[in-house]
Amino acid sequence: MSCEKTRNERARSMTVQTSKHRVTIIIENILVVPESGSVSGLTNAPLAYQVPASGGDTPLVFAVASESPNQVPAGLTLNPATGQISGVPTEAGTFVVEVDVTES
Repeated sequence: MSCEKTRNERARSMTVQTSKHRVTIIIENILVVPESGSVSGLTNAPLAYQVPASGGDTPLVFAVASESPNQVPAGLTLNPATGQISGVPTEAGTFVVEVDVTES
């Protein structure tokens, strides 16, 4: 019994130690837009392409850049709120369209 009593006294006299760890978490709100993408389609057939963009202060606004080599081809439109280019293209060709993505 005295052995058990000594063990219990030792357990009560032990103090629980607490250590602290400080971590700094940085979450950045950066607008990320890949530099380029491509989509292929057929004339007179529905086409849809989503301009990829993430982060930044929302809502994002999409617009054909003033210095863009081309406008969106005839029959297609760019939705300024969603960044989706969609519609039914009416002419064939290769069109390089630059889209500006801006935080609001």
